[in-house]
Amino acid sequence: MDLNKILNDIINTYGKNEGYNVPDISWSDENMIGRYGEYQYWNNRIIVSRLLNTDKVSEKAVASVIYHEYKHQLMKKHTKEFEKTMRLFDGYDKANKELESYFEELSEYPPAKTQNKKMENKSTLILRIRFDKNDEDSYWKALEYFDHRIVGCCDLDLPEEYEGKYEQVIFTIDANGHSFITGWARNVFLHAKPRHIDMKKYKYGEMDYHFKYKRNDGQILLPPGVLDLGTLDSMPQQYIQKGICKLEALGKEDAKNVIEAINLYDLDVHELGFDDNAIDCEAIAIETTDAKELIELAHKDDSAFRSLCILNKAVRLHPGYATLLERAMAKEACGLLDNAVVDVALALSYSPEMANAKFTDTWIKKFCTNCIGGHRLYIQDENQP
Repeated sequence: MDLNKILNDIINTYGKNEGYNVPDISWSDENMIGRYGEYQYWNNRIIVSRLLNTDKVSEKAVASVIYHEYKHQLMKKHTKEFEKTMRLFDGYDKANKELESYFEELSEYPPAKTQNKKMENKSTLILRIRFDKNDEDSYWKALEYFDHRIVGCCDLDLPEEYEGKYEQVIFTIDANGHSFITGWARNVFLHAKPRHIDMKKYKYGEMDYHFKYKRNDGQILLPPGVLDLGTLDSMPQQYIQKGICKLEALGKEDAKNVIEAINLYDLDVHELGFDDNAIDCEAIAIETTDAKELIELAHKDDSAFRSLCILNKAVRLHPGYATLLERAMAKEACGLLDNAVVDVALALSYSPEMANAKFTDTWIKKFCTNCIGGHRLYIQDENQP
């Protein structure tokens, strides 16, 4: 199938997204089993699951995926307005049923490029994380991104001897009599009792966590791609009772097989928060180069990440007091407190052109106090055992 032709046909039929450049489009490198496609705002690209590159799926069904992702250029979230837009695609419900049926029947996946962060044959913990058996997505919905890190809670409070930093941790959940691997990370900080931070003044509300790790040091799997670790009754007793054990407790051969399975994993993962390399990316999809228009678009967007991308473009084209302070607020909303403070400092080196009344000396001082205070509060335990 010619993806570019299908996209152009969609634009000719349903119209171009006003104010946006036409995105690039390609098949995915990895086996995307958890979703049919995705729209990558930061580089204006539609990715379609390579599993749909088959004569077992109609071109109409693939077109429905491309239409769906193309409309995500305008709206990130699946709001009522977005769903209403989906109904404009002729045969959308029928195409969805075809896609669902095809993915349900998939039993084997073609070879794919593995892009996951490798695990090594070294000391590794197995850690059961919080999970609602009535909601298979709950384990990753409960994780949060703040200040370049992912935080989450364990199923139970941990034995005190496990408190500290670990080179490698495998995250699991228990369901239907089995233990499943839902992710893994390196350089993980564990706390026996949950840490609590009241971050309402940082627009985050309250946060509890047993563990945290730098976002780029780990990966979380989507529900369709979790790895079966084995039956629950075959797991070590400490894991069953306490929700934690060393990987080697499975036995030398089984532990080796687990590491190998993780390193051969070739499906898709769920990306929480920012890849640090993406913080400075800009909204190349947006056509306008006017600073005021870019700020207005950033205010209207329903995604803090997309707002930041828009304001990165505004700062690059029109560096100044207003654009830098607007971007600082967007970074705060994204949980990037250290970066936000840097932007405020840069803004103060410019005269307050295009200044909004909200950018007063009092506001700036409060903003910096909150950001610096939150950043210090959050990282203070990292050097403790």
